[in-house]
Parts: sequence; C-alpha cells; structure tokens
Amino acid sequence: MYCSKCGLETDSGDVYCRNCVTAHPSDHVPDHATVPTEQPTELTPEQPTEPTPEKPTEHTSEQPPDQRPEQQTEPTTEQLTPDKPPEPKPTYTIPPAPSLKWLVIALISIATIIATALAAFFIFFYNVAPMITLGKSLVQFSDEIDQRFNNTPLKALAVLSEILEDGTVSVDFNYNNNLISGWLGGGIGGNVKLSTNRETRELALEAKVDVSGDNYDVEAYMNRERIALRSLLLNNNFYGFRYDTFRADIRKFRNDILIFAELVGFDEETMDMLSDFVDQLSEMMNSETTIDNVDMYTEYITVLTDFFVELEVTNRRTGIETAGKLVSCREITLRITKAELVKLLTDLYEVFEKDETIRTQMDMSGNPMLYSLFGDMGGSYEQFLRSYRTTIRDIEQNYEGDIELLFFIGKNDRLLRIELNTDTEYEGERSQIKATLDLGSSVHDSWVFDYIITTNEVTETISIRWDYEERSGKQNNTVQYISDGIEKATFTSEWEIDGDDFGLTYTAGHITNKMTGSLIIDEKFFLMALDNVYPDNSGESLTITVTATSGSQFEEVEFINLDKWGESIIEALIGLFMNTIF
Repeated sequence: MYCSKCGLETDSGDVYCRNCVTAHPSDHVPDHATVPTEQPTELTPEQPTEPTPEKPTEHTSEQPPDQRPEQQTEPTTEQLTPDKPPEPKPTYTIPPAPSLKWLVIALISIATIIATALAAFFIFFYNVAPMITLGKSLVQFSDEIDQRFNNTPLKALAVLSEILEDGTVSVDFNYNNNLISGWLGGGIGGNVKLSTNRETRELALEAKVDVSGDNYDVEAYMNRERIALRSLLLNNNFYGFRYDTFRADIRKFRNDILIFAELVGFDEETMDMLSDFVDQLSEMMNSETTIDNVDMYTEYITVLTDFFVELEVTNRRTGIETAGKLVSCREITLRITKAELVKLLTDLYEVFEKDETIRTQMDMSGNPMLYSLFGDMGGSYEQFLRSYRTTIRDIEQNYEGDIELLFFIGKNDRLLRIELNTDTEYEGERSQIKATLDLGSSVHDSWVFDYIITTNEVTETISIRWDYEERSGKQNNTVQYISDGIEKATFTSEWEIDGDDFGLTYTAGHITNKMTGSLIIDEKFFLMALDNVYPDNSGESLTITVTATSGSQFEEVEFINLDKWGESIIEALIGLFMNTIF
C-alpha cells in the first residue's frame, strides 16, 4: 500500500502515513480516531514540495483536550481495514545534468577576469604607480625650487616680471672712476624709467643722463599704431612713424633727402628690409594670443605626457648616500631609445608648426637686417623649422645609443637625486655623459650638479654647488662653479630675514667684489639699493637703486610723421654729431 500524498509505501493496516501523517481511506474508522479534514494534495513530478504537518483538529467533549493526532497510538491492522486497493507509485522526472560546455566557458571567463586583474595590477604596480609617484615628486621639487629662489635676491626678478605686465621700473645710477680723466672723468649718473602695459600694448621709455656735467635725454613712446622719439639733441621734437603707412612714407623721406641717402647707401634694399621689420613689429604689437597660448601650451604638455607614459619603466628599492648619510629610497628608471627620441622631436615639430606666437616672435627677430647682425640667432621661423628638420634627419642617420634617466625618491615622495646617463656614438665619435643633480635629504641641504663628458677618452667635468642656510637672522646662499676640479667663480648672498640689509660677494680667482645695500621685495613693489659695487681700493664706485611699482600711466604725444621729416632731422643729426665731437 502507498500513501496517496507522499507516495511512501506503508503497511496495509496503517490508518495514517508514517511519513506525512495523512489518513488512509478506509471502510471503517475507529470512533476514537480523529480524521483530518484537509484533502490530500497531489504532487507534481516537476515541482516536489516539502511535507507540511497537519494542523490538529478541535477537541470534542469525548476527546481529552491534550490529545493530538501526532500523539495517538498507531492503530493495529486488526482495527483498520483499507477500503480500496493500493494505488500505483507515482513516478518523478529527474532534471538533466548541466552541459559540460557551459561549465568550461564559465571557468574560462573566471580565469580571464583573474588574469586581466593580475595584469592590470602588475601594469599599475610597475608602470603606472611609479609614474604617479614620479609626478608627485616633480611637483614637490618645483615647489622646493620656488622656496629656494624666494630666499635669494633672484626673487626680485619674478616680481619684476609681474610688474612689467602693467607697471613702472625706475633705475637710478651713479658711477665714478678716479683713475680716468677727460669726458668720463667727472663720472656718469642719471635715471632710466620704463613703463609698460601689456593689455593696451603701450610702452614708454625715458632716460636722463649726466656725463661730466653735460645733460642728455631721450624719450620714446610705442603703442599698437606708432612709434615716436624725442630728445633735446633732436631740437626737442618728437619724430615718429605709423606702421600702416611706413612703406610709403620711408620712400618719400628718401626722396626728400636723396643726396644724403645716396651718400650713406640708403637704397631700395635697405628700405625693403626696414619695411619688413616694421610690418612684423606691427603684427606682434597687435596680436591677441592669450587663448592660443593656452591651447598650444596644452598641446606641448600632451606630447610630453604621452612620451613619458610610453617609455620603458623599471622600479626597485635601493639606497643612496646623500647629505653624508645613507638613505633608503625608490629608484625609477626611464630608458629612451633612438626611435622614441626621434618620435618626440617629430611630435614637437608638428606643434611648433602651429604655434603662431613663437612664429611671430621669431619672425620679428628674423628680419634680414637683424639676421645679418646676429646670424642664426636672428633667423626667421621658417629657418628655425628647416634647421629642426635637419636635426631630426641627422639623428636618424648618424646617431646611435640610448638615454637613461634615473629618479631616486625618498620618504613622502621627496625627490633626492636625478641622474642622466648616455653612451652614444655620433658620426663615429663615441661620447659618454653622466649628469647628476643631488638634492640632499631636505630643502636646506646642499644641491650639487655634476656634469662629466668623455669624448674619445678625453674627460671634462663641471660642478655647480648651491648651499643654503639660515644663520644669524640672515638667509645665506653660496653658489660655486668648478671646472675640471678648479674653482672658477663663487657667488655669495646674505639677506636679512626680518629686515632689508643685503650683501652680494663675487669671487673669481684673485678678484673679489662685494656689494652691500638694501633689498625690499613685496608682491607689487621692490627696491634694491646698492651703495658699494666696487671694492674700496679700486678707485671705482657705483651706486644703483632700482624701484619697481605696479600700475602705469601714459600721455598721448604729438609727433612729426616720417613723410614730413624732410631735411630737418638731417640737420638735427649733423648738429648732434658736431656737438659730440667738439
């Protein structure tokens, strides 16, 4: 006999299933047996369910309250008789086992994810992480450079640069030499004042000089449209020209002074060179390149960033000796191959071609007139690009070797040392370079730059040492220049921390010059007064006072334009020549 609910085989005399306590149908149910009223629920083969215990029925008066079906004594076979033949045992469908193909795919996917994660970790650990650390170290190094320079008189240069955006710089000087006589015997003194405004593109220069009692002066004004010059030596008139009419005005001026022009060789070629120069000057004075500069700066940074990211990087723990002690650090090495160097130079060339700011500035200095005076330094932008392309081809064809950059980084990502090593061959000549910048273990330690170059077994060395310390309430800086083991020059500065006393000493061989005075620097103002530039026993003395303040003012000036100069300026120049000679 089988249970109609759970399918378990039971004895034929059982009234209840021993597994699920379901009552079996019977022709006779004893009076003392309580039959559950819940109808049995058939099981489906696809969704077997867990057996649910029957709820106890309410107790009648004939049945004691504490009596429950679960606790009843099993009836005997003699007491119960089944009312129908046993039902057939139900069959169950067993679900099929998972396919082996999907299991393999799942394992491969998991393995791929793990391998990718490990590869990313190793790439990050050996390539990306060192570059991030190096980037932090270089930023910190830049801050340390600012700190060192801000504790030297060189800080005045940064303030001066800001003031020249919109401000005035005035220089007073007085020079005397007791060992000479004649025109310069009475000494030279005077004042030079320069006012600038970058936004309005205005510039004014005024100079007054006294030479042995003779007074000379010159005043110049320049803006987006014109240039004008005035002097007592030129009958105290402003002479000038406009950029847009210069090419025609200079030819009229030449015709007005034709005899003199031919005498001094003032020909058509000279006028063309001057006209080209003025055109480039006008373009520079009227160019608006602020946004372009930002865009080009971003492109330069992108090229350099891509270059360093793609380099081969090695990373290891090591120790170096710096500032007289052994320091544990991380060594990050970047290796630059010939192919990578050529690619960098090529990418920079493509940015150079688009940089209109550099083009304008170089074309300004690349005028043929200046090129004849300064040679390659006065070349045009196109000449620069041609020379750049030639250099790239020259490296590709004649250069062999790699460049190695090593960075040693200590605690808190501080940069301790930078090394540059090369072993190259150029046109059959082998050379080795080793350059080291040792930054000590703190910003107050000595900074030492050593440069060693060996060419065909001939070695040259250069060493520059920068010491900084705060002593006796003063900031002391000493810079030494040593070549092949011989000290060539030493600069020493002392600057009072809470005051303005300032001193600068220069030593070269047996010659020592010491300058003393005052130095006051603010964000928009600085004053430097040197009251003794030459040693007392030299017979020379020089005092210099430099004052720089932000803000500038300009006055419009009336001037005689180039087409109306005529012979008046020639007469003034002849008068100047005669006064100077006699």
